[in-house]
Amino acid sequence: MRIGRRTITVAGTFFLAAATGHVMQSGFLVGKRLTSAGPGMVVGELTQASLISADGDSDPTPALPADDLAAVRQSVPDFPELPGLEPMALSSGIRLASRMDDIQSDVSWPETAANLEYDNFGQPCTAPKLALALSAPAMIDVTVMAACHANERIVISHAGISFAGTTDEKGHYHAVVPAMTGKGEITAQLGPDLSLRDYRTVPDIGWVNRLALVQRGQNGLHLNAFIGDAEFGSDMHLRPENTGAASTGSGGYLTVLGDAALDRPIVTEVVTFPASQPAPRLQVVADVTDKTCGRDLLGSTLRTASASGPTMGGLSLAVPGCDSVGERVVLDMERADAAVALASSSAQQQQSAATAAVSE
Repeated sequence: MRIGRRTITVAGTFFLAAATGHVMQSGFLVGKRLTSAGPGMVVGELTQASLISADGDSDPTPALPADDLAAVRQSVPDFPELPGLEPMALSSGIRLASRMDDIQSDVSWPETAANLEYDNFGQPCTAPKLALALSAPAMIDVTVMAACHANERIVISHAGISFAGTTDEKGHYHAVVPAMTGKGEITAQLGPDLSLRDYRTVPDIGWVNRLALVQRGQNGLHLNAFIGDAEFGSDMHLRPENTGAASTGSGGYLTVLGDAALDRPIVTEVVTFPASQPAPRLQVVADVTDKTCGRDLLGSTLRTASASGPTMGGLSLAVPGCDSVGERVVLDMERADAAVALASSSAQQQQSAATAAVSE
């Protein structure tokens, strides 16, 4: 009995292996039939594949005549074109918030991380700050820190002078401004809505005298100052290319404020000289270029002296035509002041004469 069971087990195993080989071989032929059907054909070819018979006959015989195979084969249909998709803003939350505000407007919503604004470095924005410090002689150190106003236009104003610049990638801006009054008030304007203001009392304002020239737009006016008997182009000839040293013991120096490369530039130049020394010879100059020729260049001046407050005035300089490109126009401030004083005196005399004629 044991031998018979072993014999049956072995025979059954052999039969199972033979059946497995039959299925594997048949599957291979079916797959070959499917791949040979070519593109665009579907299951119709599968229905015509016949498995290898158990007696070893490997010739597949179609169940349908060859003429009917074309009717069974079907082409893959063309899929329709899908509509174009574009990303849309998720506005449901905004609409819900506006509806809730209309329903109950006195609700104070909690401040969360989703409500915060972030700077260029992914840090939450902090409140903008204006920091002022004093340095000699009568200079105001200005620092603006506005992290969420990076690379923005900024305008600094003080006692009648102003200049424009740009904050850096951290929202910082720094300048050293010559004080024109003893109060030392500074205003920093960032955009139409943000204005920062502070002041520092300047105790040494009486040590220096100053002349400032303010320009708005692409003008091209500049200040020149000749200390003592300085000649043109010497070290004591102060100009934008040679500003001098901003120290108490120097004979004078020039400060240039603002960025002339901006779209709407505001540039200020300030000449500083000690009040205890004779005033330098001051000039306003303009180079005749293809951008300035044939134009009237406009600016404003602000003069301060230790014995009096700042005095403001307008300035207009007529530049020759473009056939004079390469030349330079010079306005001597002493002569200009004398001309202004003469014109003012003449106007007062005419007004007095007119008043006397009316009274008679």
